[in-house]
Amino acid sequence: MADLVQSPGVGGPAGAQPVAIGRLLYRESGLLGLSSDMREREASSAPQAALAIDYFVEHIQRELAAMVAALQGIDTLVFTGDIGENAATLRARVVQGAAWMGLALDAEANQRSGWCGRMKRR
Repeated sequence: MADLVQSPGVGGPAGAQPVAIGRLLYRESGLLGLSSDMREREASSAPQAALAIDYFVEHIQRELAAMVAALQGIDTLVFTGDIGENAATLRARVVQGAAWMGLALDAEANQRSGWCGRMKRR
């Protein structure tokens, strides 16, 4: 991706420099472009906050599906960092949306934080 930002001929806003385009793509877009802090998003009733969370959950589920396919299954799903420590509702949404692949939410473990799901072996 960095090559794309630095490549001659890459379009952007009139007069934009490659560094500015890179900052826009990698630092100011995606989830951050929609909203700032996940705790603020969850506490907010603003439509933009709900959109940001929906966007985030969808992208986690998409990447999770790709990783599970590449690994040909997983035994346990572990959330780390801020989501692993503080986001039980978000973890639940991710796991519930991945139920089609056999992921089941352990509601008690989810409320404690750390890990929240286990793949059922078929």
